[in-house]
Amino acid sequence: MAALTGSRNTSEWAVGNRYHYGLAGVEAATSLYVGGMVALDANGYAVPAQPTGAGPLATLLVVGIVEYVYAGGIMPPGVNALNQAGLGSVFPGVPAASLGNAGAISVGIACSVFGMDFDGTITGAVKMGQLAYALDDHTVTLTATGHVIAGRITAVEGGQCYINFDSRAP
Repeated sequence: MAALTGSRNTSEWAVGNRYHYGLAGVEAATSLYVGGMVALDANGYAVPAQPTGAGPLATLLVVGIVEYVYAGGIMPPGVNALNQAGLGSVFPGVPAASLGNAGAISVGIACSVFGMDFDGTITGAVKMGQLAYALDDHTVTLTATGHVIAGRITAVEGGQCYINFDSRAP
């Protein structure tokens, strides 16, 4: 599947272990979308979950989903983290000259069990607790090569694969 280009209405499995991971600065020239999986790169900045790559993308840690955007204050629902130069009108609380630089805006990250899209490797034979890997910022796979762990599978139901992003869980 292709990476997100807009907000995603991400379903949550009510399990009672939801917590706020915290705020993470968004990597330079990076766009993150509310409801999408977020990872921290080697520099500690937020990027969309994706296959590993070169430079700071060689080391990724998926931590949860984007819950909201912080740019001089919490932005209204539906405003995405578009850390791109020239978007001063979208983020009036941020100096226009800093937009596009690493950390100019931040995202609030939620951890819980969230429903993600999945590829053909995930079938009815998948077992609860099995590791799932991030294919992109809204899709998981069982293919480990080149992908980072998204979390553990809780259930596959209603066209969604529910992933436990609780980093405190075994």
